[in-house]
Amino acid sequence: MRPFQIMIGCCIVLSIFQGKYFFAFGAYNAITGYFQNVKSFKNEETKLKSILFGGVAQQRAQRAFDLCAAFMQHGKSALYLN
Repeated sequence: MRPFQIMIGCCIVLSIFQGKYFFAFGAYNAITGYFQNVKSFKNEETKLKSILFGGVAQQRAQRAFDLCAAFMQHGKSALYLN
């Protein structure tokens, strides 16, 4: 499962049961949790660089944060891809 799919899954579940404040945290937490606990890296140094120093993990986490911030401001219309 790709990180974006995880975030969309969290969107559906959390928006139904919790409301938008919990959705925003849950979606961001799902993305960062994936890179910290699920994704395999070659070694710990590679993992650290990816998460903290501008790697793919940091880029995906920033995108998730941006989407959550847009969702908090504009509601579910911020998540429409088309």
